[in-house]
Amino acid sequence: MNPNVIPKSLFTFLRALRKNNDRDWFAEHKDQYLQNVLGPAVELVAQLQKPLARSAPMLHVVPKAHQGSVLRIYRDTRFSKEKVPYKTNVGISFRHQAGKDVHAPGVYIHLDPDECFVGAGTW
Repeated sequence: MNPNVIPKSLFTFLRALRKNNDRDWFAEHKDQYLQNVLGPAVELVAQLQKPLARSAPMLHVVPKAHQGSVLRIYRDTRFSKEKVPYKTNVGISFRHQAGKDVHAPGVYIHLDPDECFVGAGTW
């Protein structure tokens, strides 16, 4: 496993996004997002797939951005007072085979310039 799979540029991009959280800025920097954030997040999931298959085979570890373990960057702003369109963190979710909804047990990895953590349990 490559210990450097998450580059510093991931956090640099997220800090810049925090200051420029609008659609025009994101569109101009989408290539940087794909290269520095989404790509490394998918690679991290890919590197965790085999070890977790051995130690936690009940978790779905899907190294894909769309309909995979890496959560989307787009915020659901429909019912939120805060209307910024993008999350300023990376979320990775490994869901349990027992349930397809968010309330099933699982593991969550949170990557943020200010805090990173791993959580496990149920919602």
